[in-house]
Amino acid sequence: MLMLLFKKTAERKYWLIFLAVFFSASIKASEFSLDSLGNGLNELIYRSSQSIVTIEATNPSGSNGSRMNNEPVYNLISTGIIYDSIGHVLAVASSVTGRSDIKIKFEDQMIPAQVQAVDYQSGLALLKMVKPVGKPVVLNRKYGCAGQMILALGNVYGFRATPSLGFCAGIRSDGIIQFTAPIIYGTLGCGLFNLSGQLVGVFMGNDNQGNQNELGLAVPAYKIPGIAHYLITKGDRLCGYLGLTTTEIQVSPPVVIDYHNQFVNVSNNNLVIEQGVVINKVVANSPAEQAGLRKGDLLFSVNGERIKSAVDLVRSVQQSEPGTIMNFDVLRQSSIYHINVKVGRKLLPSYQFPNTFNRFKTSRFPIRDSLLNEINNLKLELFNVEKRLKQLR
Repeated sequence: MLMLLFKKTAERKYWLIFLAVFFSASIKASEFSLDSLGNGLNELIYRSSQSIVTIEATNPSGSNGSRMNNEPVYNLISTGIIYDSIGHVLAVASSVTGRSDIKIKFEDQMIPAQVQAVDYQSGLALLKMVKPVGKPVVLNRKYGCAGQMILALGNVYGFRATPSLGFCAGIRSDGIIQFTAPIIYGTLGCGLFNLSGQLVGVFMGNDNQGNQNELGLAVPAYKIPGIAHYLITKGDRLCGYLGLTTTEIQVSPPVVIDYHNQFVNVSNNNLVIEQGVVINKVVANSPAEQAGLRKGDLLFSVNGERIKSAVDLVRSVQQSEPGTIMNFDVLRQSSIYHINVKVGRKLLPSYQFPNTFNRFKTSRFPIRDSLLNEINNLKLELFNVEKRLKQLR
C-alpha cells in the first residue's frame, strides 16, 4: 500500500513537472504567452465577425404564407455570411425561403433583403441586401481540414457573432464537413473559420444521430464559389430526388447469373455482379416506390453504367434534371429486373422551431459562448501548477 501511494505521488509530481516545463517555468512567461494568445484570438474574432450577420425572417403561421386576422407571427433567427461587396449573403435555404419579410441585422443596422436564388443540392440560399454592409468573407479554397481547430461564429440568443471553439473532423464521403462545436439555436448558417480567419465551411445542421448537440455538418468553403456563381448567373439550381436510402456492398464471391437478355457487362449470357448498393428504405409515395423499387433490392447498374458506390449514386441522382428517366438494373431474389424511375424534385426540409431553448439554458453542460473564460481558466490552471511545484521543491 505504501509503495502504491509512493508511486502515485511520484507520478503526480512528474506530471506537474512536465506541465510546468511544457507551458513555462515562469508564471510571467506563461501569462505573457496566454495574453498574446488572447489578443490574437480577440483580433481573429473581430475580423471574422465583420463578415457575420443575423437574419430575421418573418414566418406567419398561415400555411399560405400570409397573416390572417390575429394569427401569430414567428421570427426565424439564423446566421448569414457576407459573400461579396455588392450585398450578397449566404444563408441556409430552409430558414429564409417562403418568408414574407427578411431583415439583415448588422451592428445597429436593419437592412431589408430578399432571396435571390436557392441551391437545392447544397441547401444554401443567396440573399441580396438593398445595401451592402460589413466585409466579404475570405474563403479557404483548400480541400480538407481534418484535425484543424476551428472558430464558429454565429448568432446565439441575440448576439450576432458569438464565438466558440471546435475541431474539424474531416470531409465525409458525401463531400460534407463534419465538425465538433456547440450547436445552439440561431447558429444555423454560421461560419466556421480557421485560425487564419478564412472561412472553412457553412454550418447546415447536425447529423440527427442521437442526442449529441455538438456534432455538426457544414458545406465546405471550396465549393462556395461554384455554388454562388451558378446562383448569381442562372438562378435556382434544382436537385433530383428518388426517395430511397442505400448501402454499398461488395459481393463475394460474385453472383453469376445465366441470363439471355442484353445487360451491361454481359458476356456468354452470364451476368456477373460483384458490387452495387442495397436499398435500406423506400420513402412512401416517392418516385422510387411508384416505379416499383423495394427494400432489399440490389442496384448494380444505372443508365448502362455499373454502380460503384452509394455516394456516386446519390451524386448522379442529385445532378439529374427532375423529370428525366433513370434506368436501373436490379437483382431481386436471384432474378434480374429492369426498372425505369422518373426523377422527382428534391424540396427543402421544413424549418423546425427549436423546442430545446430552455434545455440549453439549464443544461449541466455550459454553453461555451466566450473564449475569455477558457483563457482565464487556463491561466488559473498554470498558476496552480506553478504553486504546487514550489511546494514540492
